[in-house]
Amino acid sequence: MRITIKNKFASLRGSSVVEDENGDVLYRVKGRWAIFCPTRNKRIYDNKGNKVFVVRNKFWKFWTQKAFIKDCATGDSLATVKYGIWTTNGRYVVEGYKDEIEIVGKRWGLEREVLRNGESMAKVTSKFMSLVDNYIVDADDADIPFLVALLVAVDNIKDKENREKI
Repeated sequence: MRITIKNKFASLRGSSVVEDENGDVLYRVKGRWAIFCPTRNKRIYDNKGNKVFVVRNKFWKFWTQKAFIKDCATGDSLATVKYGIWTTNGRYVVEGYKDEIEIVGKRWGLEREVLRNGESMAKVTSKFMSLVDNYIVDADDADIPFLVALLVAVDNIKDKENREKI
């Protein structure tokens, strides 16, 4: 299945929409005002309006950026996404998930690959020449919900990192 994660251009909260190949909305991502929420808390809703995941950044950063993914169905922490001084070459590492997950690709490259236990789980392509971050994801249907949460977490980390450089 191919999905597109589109960040909204005119969104002060960091909202996004996830669409399938036909343009049907699968998920909506709603953020909070960055001024009032330094952890960049985002909620992911399915197409029926049910809250599925919550993604938030770690408040304090010491050499490593982290984002946490919470599964709203169970209330459990699902995974922690890490990026920073201890990871190399644009590699994001996922901890606490049932499988070993990592996202690899060149730091400034347009293509990344999500690996599960060393095997390809998804291909992620960033749209070039876009005013906002847009991602095209090719993966199995069963992996799409987790991948949406994972890529929102990665986007959160990237946004926080970019804001700190300003």
